[in-house]
Amino acid sequence: MKLENIIEQLSKFQNKKSTYSIAYCEQMEEGLTGLLLRHPKLRKVYDQEGNIFKLDLPEGIYIRYQGKFINTIKIEIRENFKILTFGHQNEYLEIDEDNYYDLKRLYYALMIVFQNTDLIEEYKELGEIAKKTAEQTSKTKEEILTDGDPKINSHIHSFFYNALINNSFYRRNDTDKKKRTYYIMLPEGICIKCRNKKYNSIIIEDEDKWYGKISLGYTVQNCYMFEDEIRYRSDEYTYDYNKIGPRKTDYTLLHKDEFIDFAVNPYETIKILKAIEIITATYPLEEMWMSCDETTSNPKKL
Repeated sequence: MKLENIIEQLSKFQNKKSTYSIAYCEQMEEGLTGLLLRHPKLRKVYDQEGNIFKLDLPEGIYIRYQGKFINTIKIEIRENFKILTFGHQNEYLEIDEDNYYDLKRLYYALMIVFQNTDLIEEYKELGEIAKKTAEQTSKTKEEILTDGDPKINSHIHSFFYNALINNSFYRRNDTDKKKRTYYIMLPEGICIKCRNKKYNSIIIEDEDKWYGKISLGYTVQNCYMFEDEIRYRSDEYTYDYNKIGPRKTDYTLLHKDEFIDFAVNPYETIKILKAIEIITATYPLEEMWMSCDETTSNPKKL
């Protein structure tokens, strides 16, 4: 299957999942806002544009939400709408409607502020109502795993193997005859950003023949043209002789992270594949250099 067809199919599933996720988040936001406005410990703060209400978590209690620690809930009431946010000090987060799981977990965590109030039964009822929508989201995730023949993740793996292994521009690790590792470098300093890191190489560990582990990595080419980077010393990706040492190998792998499959994180998978699609539209995979020595057809291992 071509990369554009894989992305199209993944996007279709993601859009379906997002529909249920948005429905869940909107349902939960409306219910939470209504209950919070009736909470006995809610305090009112005035500003020039409208009313602001805040509810603090019990002293010493924080909740992890959207990658941040929160201890305050804020509701802003304007003329025709209400804004529900969660935060700490002056940094507040709105609900991410594409991440129902985090909001679902937050709902259960906030049980501690409704416990021992007259609102606890209504709060539990809100959870049961929203649970039905959450089940639809989980069902869509299962469809992603089972729909089509072969499964969608198999399409992704097949693309990488067919495109990377079957052309001559790969690097092979022969230290273990039963395990082969293939690398492909993105061209001309181009990188993909994901998980707040930069990656310039795709790595396949052939652990199970045609269904091995795929990772993204940042690989430094240990040749003299890249040693010039040391003059900048600008960040953790800069070639550093003191860290890497003498040029014993052609490449040094600074870091790598396993490519999370579509069922776990569809948004991230689509983002990575779209970036690869853009890059390969200009630089076909078979033209991506893997060695500092352009005459080397079979570069050395790391």
